[in-house]
Amino acid sequence: TFLGGGGITDNGSVFGPPDAPEGSQAAILQGGTAEFSTTVSGFEAGVTYSLSFEAAGRANGAADFQVWLDGTLLDFDGSNTLTPAVGSYATFTSSEFTTSGGSLTLTFDGTAAGTSFVDDIRFNFVAEAIPEPCTTLFATLGLTVLLSLRRRSTPIGPHSEG
Repeated sequence: TFLGGGGITDNGSVFGPPDAPEGSQAAILQGGTAEFSTTVSGFEAGVTYSLSFEAAGRANGAADFQVWLDGTLLDFDGSNTLTPAVGSYATFTSSEFTTSGGSLTLTFDGTAAGTSFVDDIRFNFVAEAIPEPCTTLFATLGLTVLLSLRRRSTPIGPHSEG
């Protein structure tokens, strides 16, 4: 979804973007009312991720913007408002976050005048959920019981018929 001054631009367009790092198009945020968002599916509950993307500013000035995930403002090295460098793409990576799973809405929201370009948006898997102590305890207990039962059913000595 694109709102205000949000949209798509091609390499070599009149907006003057640097060539997109991935393919030949990039999202554009032009001005403080610009926004683009999308719903992203497939998150696993309790799994930790980070978000990375490439961003660049237009030659006449970059637009400041913020990045939201399901209504939560993401942090990028201690900053919630990003201003990309003019003329070339640079990588931005968020702090780690853990999801409740399912589908989440990712939103890039312009906060000031200027124009910025965003490309190559990706979610990075950081770590799987750590089992709760109770889950680990029951799994260990179950394994111990299974091993104990297995030992009891194994013959102790030679068996002869006669």
